[in-house]
Amino acid sequence: MTKIRLPYGLRENALLHISQVDSGLACGCVCPRCSSPLVARKATRREHHFAHHASDSCRYATETALHLAAKDILDRLRVIRLPAVRIEFKSNRSAHEIAPAQMYEIDSVRIEQRVDGLVPDLIARIGNRDLFIEVYVTHPVDSNKLQRIRDLRVSAVEIDLSDAPRDMPMDAIAELVVNGIDNKRWIFNAREQAEYKRLMSQTLRKPTIRRGLAVHVDWCPIAVRVWRGKPYANVNDDCASCEHCLEAGSNYIQCNGHLSTLVPHRPRRPQSLEQVDG
Repeated sequence: MTKIRLPYGLRENALLHISQVDSGLACGCVCPRCSSPLVARKATRREHHFAHHASDSCRYATETALHLAAKDILDRLRVIRLPAVRIEFKSNRSAHEIAPAQMYEIDSVRIEQRVDGLVPDLIARIGNRDLFIEVYVTHPVDSNKLQRIRDLRVSAVEIDLSDAPRDMPMDAIAELVVNGIDNKRWIFNAREQAEYKRLMSQTLRKPTIRRGLAVHVDWCPIAVRVWRGKPYANVNDDCASCEHCLEAGSNYIQCNGHLSTLVPHRPRRPQSLEQVDG
């Protein structure tokens, strides 16, 4: 098995970076994954690291350590910046933002606790809501886990640490886990799903019609084009860039231009997770 130069060790349930301990077995640390004794190697030509004292390295020791680091950081600091919540429509129009990126206070953190057969990496309690937090080190959330999250309808965010240096110090990890935005994405957001359904319920499904080389939609509600008193639109030239076209399929569009006044739901700046995840 390939020897892994582990930058983190556990001592008395506290995750420590190699820079925080003395050399050798005197560090008193164990592997975050298998709990075997670790030796701190700090007087070598290679970078300082932990190594298993009397066994092979654990394949997922570093991944486990980063999960523990994320848990420890969130449990200790009790804050996290969550990315903006946006509705992505199946058209060329820009995403509709329903909640901005902002910081939230965390009441408690649980690690790898089973919920109806699903084991999220972390569960953060924010107000009266649970937020699943997945820490991506080597494997992102797969389709099966994603479907389980959707079935539970609990909002979930993924923190991407896959490109983070494996010997990253704790304060640098904390910056990514707490304040990072570009390395976070919503896996599922209950509020986004509810708002998407609300907006789509306001649309009309209008069939497209091919006329020569052009594809049209008859009876365009905003009458972007008119031929002999009949309003219509060119799907490619008009609908693709129209704010009222929310989805476009091979033979239809979903349009809400028939509404006399379109007022997208734009809530006040959220003060709690409930206003973000529904």
